[in-house]
Amino acid sequence: MLMSTLRYRVPGLLAANRVRLIVIDSIAALFRTYMDDNLPQRSALLMSLAAEMKRISEQMHVAFIVVNQVTDSFGEDDSGAPPPAAGQQAKRAALGLTWSHCVNTRVLLSRDTPHKSIMTPDLPAGVSGGSAQHTPSRAGRRTLRVLLSPCVEPGSCAYTIDSGGVRDVDDGQYQAK
Repeated sequence: MLMSTLRYRVPGLLAANRVRLIVIDSIAALFRTYMDDNLPQRSALLMSLAAEMKRISEQMHVAFIVVNQVTDSFGEDDSGAPPPAAGQQAKRAALGLTWSHCVNTRVLLSRDTPHKSIMTPDLPAGVSGGSAQHTPSRAGRRTLRVLLSPCVEPGSCAYTIDSGGVRDVDDGQYQAK
C-alpha cells in the first residue's frame, strides 16, 4: 500500500500543491510484525521503498522524513552508534541494518519540553511592540539535530509547527557542533 501511494498518489499531490516535506510516521510499524518469517523479502521491500522515495525526492524536489522507532538494546550493538551516556539505556533502530544502509541523512527530532504545543498571541497590531502574529511559546519549540549527513555538518536548529506549517524559531541560525 505504501509503495502504491508513493508511486501513484504522491506525484499528483506534489504537482498540485506546494509541498516540500513528506513525513512518514512510522515506517517501522509497517514492518515490525510484517513478514517476520521472511527477512530477505522484508529487506528487499525496504530497499525498494527507499529507492522510490529517493527518486521522488530528486524529481520533485521534496524531502522525506521517515520515522523509525527505537527499541531498548540488550547486548552488543552492531549499529555503530555511540554508547549511551551513563545511566541511560542503549537504543537500537527497529528496522535494523538494512534500513540504516538506505538513509542519506540521519536527524533527531525532539520537543524541548514534554508539553503539548501552545501558541501565545503577541500584542495586537498598533500596540507598542505588537505584530498581531502568533509567537511560539517555549512548549511549542522543537529541535532538529543533524547526526549524519554527506552534505551538512552535524549541528542543530530550533523550529515550531503551527497551522501554517513548519516555522524557523532562530531566524535561520544553524548551530554547527
